[in-house]
Amino acid sequence: MSIVSCSRDRSTIETLTRVESIMQEHPDSALSLLQAIDTKTISTDRCRALHALLLSQAYDKNYIDLTNDSIITIAVDYFADSDEHHYAMLAHYYRGRIYENDGDIASCIIQCLDAEKRALLINDYFYLGMIYGTIADCYNKAYNFDEERNYALRSLESFKKTSNELYIKYAYLSYGVSLVNCKKYSDAEKFYEELLKVDRYKQDNIFYRKIISNFIHLKWINKDYQAIRKILYSIKNEYECDATTFAIIADLYRNENKIDSAQSYLSNAKMLIKTDREKAITKHVEYDIMCDNQNYAQARKQLNDLNKIQNDAIRIIWEQSVIKNQRDYFRQKTELAEYKNREQKLIHISAYIIIGILVLCIVFFIVYRYKKEKRINKLKLNQILQELSYKETQIAKTKQRISLTEKALSEEQHLNKQYCNEIEIQNQMLKLYEKQQEYEIIYRQIAERQVAKSSIVGYFKAVAHSETNTINHDDWEQLYKYVNTQYPQFVQRLSDLVKLSEIEHKVCVLVKCKMTPKEISILANRSIESVSSIRRRLYKKIYMKQGKPSDLDNLIYSL
Repeated sequence: MSIVSCSRDRSTIETLTRVESIMQEHPDSALSLLQAIDTKTISTDRCRALHALLLSQAYDKNYIDLTNDSIITIAVDYFADSDEHHYAMLAHYYRGRIYENDGDIASCIIQCLDAEKRALLINDYFYLGMIYGTIADCYNKAYNFDEERNYALRSLESFKKTSNELYIKYAYLSYGVSLVNCKKYSDAEKFYEELLKVDRYKQDNIFYRKIISNFIHLKWINKDYQAIRKILYSIKNEYECDATTFAIIADLYRNENKIDSAQSYLSNAKMLIKTDREKAITKHVEYDIMCDNQNYAQARKQLNDLNKIQNDAIRIIWEQSVIKNQRDYFRQKTELAEYKNREQKLIHISAYIIIGILVLCIVFFIVYRYKKEKRINKLKLNQILQELSYKETQIAKTKQRISLTEKALSEEQHLNKQYCNEIEIQNQMLKLYEKQQEYEIIYRQIAERQVAKSSIVGYFKAVAHSETNTINHDDWEQLYKYVNTQYPQFVQRLSDLVKLSEIEHKVCVLVKCKMTPKEISILANRSIESVSSIRRRLYKKIYMKQGKPSDLDNLIYSL
C-alpha cells in the first residue's frame, strides 16, 4: 500500500509541476489537468493544498468566478504558517478574488493585504501589481476613489518593475480611470495625452481604442464637444467604439438636433454596456434625448434608473467606514503580532541569559561543594558511627509503629466491609422501591382502562354530551366510591396535599377520570374558564407558585 501511495503522489506532483509551468499561457489546459486529478488519491497535505491553490487559480484565469472559498481555504490553512511565501501569497490573493466575486469587498481587501506582505518578502513585483490592482477595483466598487487612485498608482509602479508590457498598459488605463473618478480632470487629460503620443501603444488597437474612449469620456465630462469631434474625425473608422463612445456620439447628435442618428448610436451603446459607469452614461444620454422629444414618461423612467444607480453608490459610500475600520483592524492586528514576536524574542534572549547565569552558579556551587566535602569527610566518618547506633534504635521504634498500623488497618478493613454490606442493602431496597413504582404505574394504567370502560364514567360522559339528563347527589357518591375503589390512595394523597372544597373535589375526580375541560364544565355546572381557574388555584395552593391547568392534571394523574 505504501509503494502504491508513493507512486500516486509522485504522479500527482509531476502533474502539478506541469500545471504550474503552463498556467500563465494555457490556463484552459491547466484546468483540464487539475480536474482530471482524483483528490481521493492525494495522500499528503502539501499536495492537497497545492492542488486546491492551482485549481482556484485556474478557475480565475479561465474567467470562472467562484464565490465559495471552501477549496482555497485548504491552501490558505496549509501555507499561511509556512515559509513558502510564494504559495502563501497566491493563496491569500485568490481567496481575496473569490471574496470580490461574492461582493465581500472588505474581506477581499484584507486577504490582498495578507498577500501583499508575502509578496514584499520575496519582491514579486508582478503579483504586487495584481494585488494592488484588485484592491483598486474593490475601492472603485466601494466608490472610494481616492484609495482607488492610490492603489492604481502602486499597481502601475509595481508592473513597471517587470517586463510584462501587457499588464503595464492596462495598469496605465486603470490609473487614468482613477484620476477621472477623483475629478482630477487636468491631470487625467495630461496623462491621456502622454499615452496617445507613445507610438508603440498605437500598434495595439484594443489598448489604443480604450485610451481614446476614456479620453472622449473625459472631454464629454468637461463638455468640450469640439475636441470630441476632432478626435472622432481623426480616428474615423479605424477603431471600434465601445458603449461609452457610442453614447457620447449620440449626445453630440442630440446637441445638433439629429435625433434619429442619436437614437441609432444610443441603441449601439445599449448593446455594448459592460460596466455600471457605461450604464450610467448611456442612461444619462437617453434621459436627455427623451426630454428633447418631450417623452416625459420614458424620461422619468430613465431618471429613476439613474437615481437607483446613485442610491447604490451612496449605500456603498456609507459602507466605506466599515471597510476602513476592518483594514485598520487588520493593520493593528499585524502590528500587534509583530510586537508579540519581538517580545517573544526578547523573552527567549532573557531566558537564555538567565539559564547561562544559573548554569555558571551551579558549576561554581558544585566546585565549592566538592572542596568543602573533602574537608569535612573525616568529621563525617565519626558521625556515621553515631548515626548507625541511633538508626538501629529508630528501626526498632519503626517496627513497633508498623505493627500498630497493621492492627489499625485490619480494623478499618472490617469497618469497610460492614459499610459495603450496608450500601448493598440500600441498593437492594432502592431496586425494590423502583419495582414498586413500576407496579404502581402498571396498576394505574390498568385502573385507567377500567375507569374509562366503566358504566358510571360512561354515564357521566353521556350526560356531559346530552342536554336532557342530569346528575344527582347519588350519582356523584357512586362515582366517588368507584374512583376510591380503583385508586385506593387517591383521595387520601390528595387530601394530604390540600384541603378541598366540594367543587374542587368534583373537578379533581373528573380530571382523574380523564374528562375533558368541556365535559368537566358541563358536569360541574361551571364555565370552562371557571374550571381552568379552579385548576390553577389548586396548583398554586399545593406548590405555592403559579402554574397552568395542565400542570394540576399531570399531578392528579400521578396520584
